Amino acid sequence: MKTVIEQLEEFIERMKQGKFPCNAWLEDRNMKVYVRHGRHVINGEMRETMDLANVEVTHKGKGRYKKFMEAAHEMNPWDGTYHENTLNSRLADHHRRTGKIECGDPDCPCFYRAKK
Repeated sequence: MKTVIEQLEEFIERMKQGKFPCNAWLEDRNMKVYVRHGRHVINGEMRETMDLANVEVTHKGKGRYKKFMEAAHEMNPWDGTYHENTLNSRLADHHRRTGKIECGDPDCPCFYRAKK
């Protein structure tokens, strides 16, 4: 079974080639992640993003998702990474501490991290 990182590489390559669909479920033995090539208005400007929209981690608290987030952001060829509907309060606090831009409804926050 390919890792979620290997699957993400394939997803990004498909998007670069203009192939559809523009979304995918990535899954390995540690996690399941729904990703999408998206567009969002951030601070009044349209941004092309990699959306991390739904995440299920098998064994929480081991740092696996944070490692995946970092790798995904580094691989991301678009303007930034968009973390959609962050319902886990620990993860939302992490996003705030690490300087991501908070977007949307405070009860269901989303976060944006620009590429440099």
